[in-house]
Amino acid sequence: MKKILVVSLCLLLAGGAYTVAKENKVSYVNASSTVTRDLEPNYAQINISVETKAKIAEDASRMNADISSEVVKNLKALIDSKKGDMIETVDYNVSPQYSYSNGKSNLTGYSVSNTVKVKIRDIRSVSAVIDNAMKSGANRVSGLEFGYDDEGLVCNELYAKATREAYSQAQSVAKALGSEVTSARSINTSCSLEGQRAGVRFYKAMEAGAVANGAATPIEAKTLKVTATISGTFNIK
Repeated sequence: MKKILVVSLCLLLAGGAYTVAKENKVSYVNASSTVTRDLEPNYAQINISVETKAKIAEDASRMNADISSEVVKNLKALIDSKKGDMIETVDYNVSPQYSYSNGKSNLTGYSVSNTVKVKIRDIRSVSAVIDNAMKSGANRVSGLEFGYDDEGLVCNELYAKATREAYSQAQSVAKALGSEVTSARSINTSCSLEGQRAGVRFYKAMEAGAVANGAATPIEAKTLKVTATISGTFNIK
């Protein structure tokens, strides 16, 4: 069993955490660094649904198909597929509806829902997409998210910066002990994108408000934050 002797030196400086230890006469330093970058989103995506109800499933399905076709046709007129905009079906559901009385359930009809996800590059068009969908017959809008397609590239850039910082910090600790970093023993990474979901949700009742009187639905894009963390173990001598 390996014995680890931890030297009494633990520092927290400039966003980095350090531990100096000695294992089998090989000393090492643990150092970490976290770096962030704010990004303006380069796309938005939102779920748009059409829900219909009827006593017979076929009638509910037929009604839904008619309205959904109109919604999708009008949405396609707003987007630009050459820029990467897209519309795709993400859910289709048929479910029975019941009423309950005296402990008994009675079948009252069927509900059909058809949900498409719309992805657009022009963030300014989000309001137009929502208003157009509602006017065309959609009765539920949800899941608005803002994103950044090149998140992986940004993470790699931040990893490089965080690694340099962690290495520099480990070198500073080693120097204070009269040593120097000789190599990296291990590196752990993590990267996350925050601020995507906007939490916007609209229902058919909206028609009595902004959509009905011609006012555009106000939507403000959220600034995204990418956070990358490097935790490294560096050998010193």
